[in-house]
Amino acid sequence: MRVMVDTNVLISGMVLGGPERRLLEVIRRCHTLVLTDYLLAEATEVLARKFPGGEWLLDVLLQSFKGSAHGEGAEANPGVHHQRGDGAAGAGERGLVP
Repeated sequence: MRVMVDTNVLISGMVLGGPERRLLEVIRRCHTLVLTDYLLAEATEVLARKFPGGEWLLDVLLQSFKGSAHGEGAEANPGVHHQRGDGAAGAGERGLVP
């Protein structure tokens, strides 16, 4: 299943832990995280503003999802699905795989 989370859930899961982190872990293990250009830009901006120097956390999170594959044909179905602003799926500037 493809799952998209709010920026607040993404940031809280990375920085604070708790239920948000558990949710991200379930998504990483069992589903595909859907990200948009807008969500990535907003998450980067919020991290820079509220947690200066913490922007690297987003890259670490994305790498953990990129390496997670699950289910039938897992190699062909990586854990992150990037949705470009134009609505077409594809690789983004952060190197996410479709």
